[in-house]
Amino acid sequence: MRKRKPGGNVAEFQPDIRVLGLSPSHYVLRTLSNVKTNDLEQTLLALPFADALKLVILEGLGFQS
Repeated sequence: MRKRKPGGNVAEFQPDIRVLGLSPSHYVLRTLSNVKTNDLEQTLLALPFADALKLVILEGLGFQS
């Protein structure tokens, strides 16, 4: 994953120790996979629809790769 710097240069992805050196999307997928199914269902129901949809789409993309 690359981020644009203000000068137009592209910075290389730097792993963050707080997310175990994973990319943000892989960290979210890893965290979601460790949640029990019933708890995950209740959590998704409590989230605003747009946020729950983002997580479901992100999870779907993670299973494709």
